[in-house]
Amino acid sequence: MISWPGVLPTGKRFDGMAYTLDFYATMLAAANLPVPEHIDGVDLMPYLTGKKKGDVHEYIYWLNNDLKDPQHRHLVAVRWKNWRLYRHEETDAWQLFDLNKDPREENNVARKYPEMVQQLNEKHAEWKSTLAPCWKKTKEKYKNPGAVTPVGYGWVMTDGKAVPAKVKR
Repeated sequence: MISWPGVLPTGKRFDGMAYTLDFYATMLAAANLPVPEHIDGVDLMPYLTGKKKGDVHEYIYWLNNDLKDPQHRHLVAVRWKNWRLYRHEETDAWQLFDLNKDPREENNVARKYPEMVQQLNEKHAEWKSTLAPCWKKTKEKYKNPGAVTPVGYGWVMTDGKAVPAKVKR
């Protein structure tokens, strides 16, 4: 829920497809600050004010490879319209859900709609190919906070006493 008297209309609802990272870009825009290039989100203000309609994103992708929390953090998925293709880990079989008919994702319909599985799998693979490779942080680099951090996903970790001097992008 978002309220901003005098800026956002009251009693309106936006049902377009957006995701959490859009809030960063929206908050920066609301504060009249530029959105840095590394922010993946989109400013939602035109949608919240009614100037734009529809979905903010045609597809939304997930690929979470946090090596330290495999039980909760491995997630591979893509969302398009009412469809969500999902698997817990990249080696698992895809599961497909029709969110209009099954919002709780209880009925895997992947066998019934193989063409949708293929389409969404291809879109996810295309998106994934644009990402930096996942990297494993060595103990040596953890102990040396001044070292250059390699490109990849994850948090930059230090010993808590110093922040790395350089982070490559």
